Amino acid sequence: MRILRRLITDKRGLTTIEWLVITFLGASGAFLVISALKPELVTTHNNVINNIIGVVSSGF
Repeated sequence: MRILRRLITDKRGLTTIEWLVITFLGASGAFLVISALKPELVTTHNNVINNIIGVVSSGF
């Protein structure tokens, strides 16, 4: 029982937990942004590749 009470009142690990929460929120936000932009990025990538293939195959 004494060990459990000491773990609950110990504040040394609090900073680590805060950083883990901040990191999780940042990673979640990045995932959401990338997921939202993915269709536009795929379209842009395909347009660039098709333009490069067009220039290379035209002999220019």
